[in-house]
Amino acid sequence: MQHGEATLRRRFWRPTAATIGVCALVAAPSAAGAVDGIDQVPAPVGREAVYLPWVADGDLGITIDGNLDDWAEVPAIVSTDGPTPSADPATTGELTWSVAAQGSRLFVSATITDASIIAGQHEENYWNEDSIEVFLNATDAIDTTTYGPGIGQVRFSAVDIGNTDPTTLTLSGTNVDTFDVEGFVFATPDGWGLEGVIDFSEWIEPAHGLSLGFQVHANGATTADRDLKVIWSDTDPDDRSFDDPSVFGTGVLFELGQTDVPAPSARSGASATTTETTDTTEAPTTTTPTTEAPTTAPPTTDAATGDADTTEDTAVLDPPSSNADSWTQSPLLFLIPLAIGLASLTGYVMSRRRAVEDDEPYDDVAPPL
Repeated sequence: MQHGEATLRRRFWRPTAATIGVCALVAAPSAAGAVDGIDQVPAPVGREAVYLPWVADGDLGITIDGNLDDWAEVPAIVSTDGPTPSADPATTGELTWSVAAQGSRLFVSATITDASIIAGQHEENYWNEDSIEVFLNATDAIDTTTYGPGIGQVRFSAVDIGNTDPTTLTLSGTNVDTFDVEGFVFATPDGWGLEGVIDFSEWIEPAHGLSLGFQVHANGATTADRDLKVIWSDTDPDDRSFDDPSVFGTGVLFELGQTDVPAPSARSGASATTTETTDTTEAPTTTTPTTEAPTTAPPTTDAATGDADTTEDTAVLDPPSSNADSWTQSPLLFLIPLAIGLASLTGYVMSRRRAVEDDEPYDDVAPPL
């Protein structure tokens, strides 16, 4: 009987290891991800506030190289509304963007459908042609109505398509020289896009729950001058972000791994009224401050691209990855297969113990799970 008990103990370990291995494999898809906890980032608050996945000292796993594969699990937002929206966003004017933060660096990626790219035709007035704008207020004065240090409009232009030096972008925008910016601008099958990083370390100390002024715009021209204006946040219905930082939306730093959901800071200057039909354009260069990087713009581009994806605007899209339900998926799902495996194992061990006690034969075969 002692030999039988020793055999049972030895054989007990084998199925236990097998069970744990199987359960680990089953649980692997749920636990997989570029960064732990990114699936717990809260959903945006309407079109007024967005939570930014943030790590204080770790690594988001994002490399600024013009390849957006490492953004697969970062929540994406689609914007098609604004003072001058597109009549056919599937082919022109559907802006899909994501934002995250690491330490004091803001990471942003964006793509836009664009059937005819217009770039380099308006000299330094890149707001009058295809461009994407990121607005950031990284100061304590989140409701200020005037631009100052730490508050800027960073305009990425399609004129940089093909530029392989991330430090020599053709940047423009109000107070753009406030921040250090790097990035890539690239063509896509149905338009163009960008991947960039904005360093705000000089202005404010990041922390879980910190509210920043944040906004995203897109400009587009079909043949010559701008005839498309898309704005993410409802707080700027009249296209005034370039002149008035108080109408930015809000970006809230959400530290990955935290369980509490901090509320966005109350905004005294924000308005929830949306104006869909007002065509408001920026002032000419003489009254709109613009600053360009000391670079030579690439040749003018005016080329049609392939057919666009016909996905409708739903305000918030699940990220294009296997982790489709990023807002609701829970890493605890792996407990279900673990519990089933352990229950099967327990039943098997009890039956073999009875067999040993009754001097029944005991085959050295791992039990089925």
